[in-house]
Amino acid sequence: MLPKHRHPLALLFIKISPEEIDVNVHPSKIEVRFRQEKEVLSEFVEAIRKALYPPQADSDIITQVTRTIEDFSYIGKINTGKPELNKDKAKYSPEKNLEDNILREIKPLAQLFKTYILAEHSLGLVMVDQHAAHERVLYESFLKKYSAGKIEKQRLLKPEVILFTPDEWAAMLENIEFLENIGFEIEDFGEESIIIRTVPLFIGKMENFKEYIAEIADAGRISDINKRRDEMIYRVACTGAVKAGDLMLEEEIKALIEKLKRADNPRTCPHGRPTYIILEKRDIEKKFRR
Repeated sequence: MLPKHRHPLALLFIKISPEEIDVNVHPSKIEVRFRQEKEVLSEFVEAIRKALYPPQADSDIITQVTRTIEDFSYIGKINTGKPELNKDKAKYSPEKNLEDNILREIKPLAQLFKTYILAEHSLGLVMVDQHAAHERVLYESFLKKYSAGKIEKQRLLKPEVILFTPDEWAAMLENIEFLENIGFEIEDFGEESIIIRTVPLFIGKMENFKEYIAEIADAGRISDINKRRDEMIYRVACTGAVKAGDLMLEEEIKALIEKLKRADNPRTCPHGRPTYIILEKRDIEKKFRR
């Protein structure tokens, strides 16, 4: 899904046997999936990585790499077994191949507008959206802990009483099990109100518990179970992430960048917004007519 007002950078045309496509993932057939989804994605990422970062390429030289159709010929041969991949091709693993990530060599410099982190790279100036980056880090971390049932809680020194509107109350009741599973200890306080005694440890200081819970509960109205879970966890991460306009200390900036490097998908937030952009050195030099 593309963010609003953005356009695709490229289009991929894949020729594959219909038997290797699952068309029953959506009742209206507006979404389909590969049966061997991970294997197809892994091979495409590897091909793109090698095209963008060829071995021993000088960062100041534009290297044009042409891939022939034979490089992707295995796609049409996928069967119910494992795909016939070249044994000498190591599968892409973000945590094991940090050198493949553009973030690997960046040096944080400063915070801009209390919204962006500026960092130096051999290719140019990297601008990191602090909110989108923190969303990605929290989303992946929380999703793993939630899936493993290892959510940490913190008890409030003073329990928080929250009064809801009828609609908010109904949404909260429908999703109270999820809220409790992610670390909230909630008790009915009568007349469409609750009392909160514990909250998820990672959210830190929270000024508006009502807005936080209402935002998560609202996502619970999505009919698809998997999409509902992902959207609710996304909203947990979004609400808990550092905001645009928040001042970040140097240590916090460095810690965020290090965690983003190790994310499974460090390039975008959970909803597809870019976490960083690059202003290439050559483009900056053009502005100064160098």
